[in-house]
Amino acid sequence: NEQPHSWLLPETTQPTCGVHGTQVSKCAECNALNYYYIPPTDNHTYVNGVCSACGKAENVTILLDNGQVNPYRVKYQFRYRNDDQTWPDAPDESWNTPNFDDTQWNYLTMPTASVGHTGGPYTSLMYNSHWYGEYNCYWMRRPFHLDRVDPTATYTLRYVHDDNLWVYVNGQEVLHADGWSNLPNNGTWETGLEETVIPASAFRAGDNVLAIYIQQNWGGAYFDCELRAETTSTGVRGDVTGDGKVDIADVNAVINMMLGKASPTASDVTGDGEVDIADVNAVINIMLGKTTPVTPPEVDPTPQTLTAIGYNIPHNALDNEGSEGYAKLVDGDRTTKWCVENRSGAWETIWIDLKSNVAFKPTSYILTTGNDTQMCPTRNPRGWKIYGRNNENESWTELAHVTSGGGMGYDNTTDYTFEFNGITKAYQYYRFEVIKNGGSDHWNSSYYVFQLGELTLVGVPVQ
Repeated sequence: NEQPHSWLLPETTQPTCGVHGTQVSKCAECNALNYYYIPPTDNHTYVNGVCSACGKAENVTILLDNGQVNPYRVKYQFRYRNDDQTWPDAPDESWNTPNFDDTQWNYLTMPTASVGHTGGPYTSLMYNSHWYGEYNCYWMRRPFHLDRVDPTATYTLRYVHDDNLWVYVNGQEVLHADGWSNLPNNGTWETGLEETVIPASAFRAGDNVLAIYIQQNWGGAYFDCELRAETTSTGVRGDVTGDGKVDIADVNAVINMMLGKASPTASDVTGDGEVDIADVNAVINIMLGKTTPVTPPEVDPTPQTLTAIGYNIPHNALDNEGSEGYAKLVDGDRTTKWCVENRSGAWETIWIDLKSNVAFKPTSYILTTGNDTQMCPTRNPRGWKIYGRNNENESWTELAHVTSGGGMGYDNTTDYTFEFNGITKAYQYYRFEVIKNGGSDHWNSSYYVFQLGELTLVGVPVQ
């Protein structure tokens, strides 16, 4: 029988603001290595708008890291070319859309490179999985979450590919590139990457997915990518042109937008979703000092204290009420977790009811992954709902509904923040309902296990 590994204490390389760290453990018996990647700290030191350590620009937000900086996982399907030399059909016609159910797909740690061909131009590029054989292809999915879409931002996909590549955002094709990237020998990610700008209209507030289809013909194979957003807004209300001041040029810009002579940017000054004469008047009023350009919020949202008052799990599921019970979800300790082990052979919905000390208007919430998520990625919630009400006799009001994981990753004890949209009412009672996990557990395929380290609701209390 196969014996368990005897892991020695890991050797740790600390992460920096822009590059991941590692913990490498070695088995004392067989010398096998186990890698754990520590995400970049993202604590940049900006000097004149550029990080002095890693070179990242302050106005650039990384939506999806490249694997050189932070190795990531994708859901994937892999197939060889047909016997008649044609390429196989996609696994499903909706495979590249956010709502596609990929729970039965496998995981692949990126970047990926062909065995035997990493000694050429890819020598200095990191890879974490082997791409075997020739004349085959991958379908990959990278889900992510956007709180909002900034129409003024420039969304850029940066990538290295070998061979033919198709990229989709939410089902819309945004790139087709044949051949391979012109990466020099011993080149770096920066010297070998290609770039393409993706229109803001391809994205949406909430769940999104970057879907990749790539074909390998012969020779080397490689793929890695990064998605970033670069903003140009000055943050001054009424500054449509982005020059840092509000003047007649901004009036003209709004009028041109109304006449269809310009593409949507910051022209909706009033924030009503329309570009019209009201926006012209708003800019003029700002110029004349009749309105305050920026109105700060009266009270900043803060994390609220919650108490677990009830829960529901399937009759054949296990909930260790002591060490991993439902109360651990809101105990304020990110290192503990609520873990439910469903042994029915299929996922069944679970929920937990919570009560706040005072009613509050929710603005966002934070989900913290469990302390061993990297080892057990299917335990993450993949679909959930949040409800609110003000007493136990009221019907529940749905406040949030997320599918396809919402962009949650698979690192241990990591926070993911989600925004509530359009919530104007305060609530004192909340329900968190998990409608789907990531699939069967890797320890036992008949078990469907859920875990979450912490749920934090953020909002403004109402006196």
